[in-house]
Amino acid sequence: MVHISTNAVFAPHPTRLWLPGDKPKPSTPYENAKLYGEDPRAYIIRSSFVGVSTGPPRGVLDAMLRGEPFWDRDWNGVTTVTLARRVAEVLRIPGIARGLEHLHSSSVTSFANVARLIGSTSQVLGIRSDAKLLGGGLPTPPLELQVAELLKRVVY
Repeated sequence: MVHISTNAVFAPHPTRLWLPGDKPKPSTPYENAKLYGEDPRAYIIRSSFVGVSTGPPRGVLDAMLRGEPFWDRDWNGVTTVTLARRVAEVLRIPGIARGLEHLHSSSVTSFANVARLIGSTSQVLGIRSDAKLLGGGLPTPPLELQVAELLKRVVY
């Protein structure tokens, strides 16, 4: 089993570049639930990822695409497609059982920079460090597409 968790189980850090050996330090009920909900029998992937919502648009990327205001924060997460590809890679490992990894980009950006790169007319409302972003995806090979579709159904 692959368990997708969050990197929100760690104390805030300006770069959010956590490693599997780092000690979790949850501080909110959400963070505690995420940490203690991780199944020790699973292969756990902790990540922060972003995409478009499949239900009522509610994520930061949805707001950017509509030109609506959004809360900014530093971010080194990945797209849902990147997460789906990694899950598919893990599923292809013969005999994979337990494990723990952190999936993140090697560089930090901001949501304001993401908005600029996609040509959004959105304005930044301010800074927020606790934004949780999920969803979305692009056309991908069959297994990756199945994983991305499953992620969307589970999250929403």
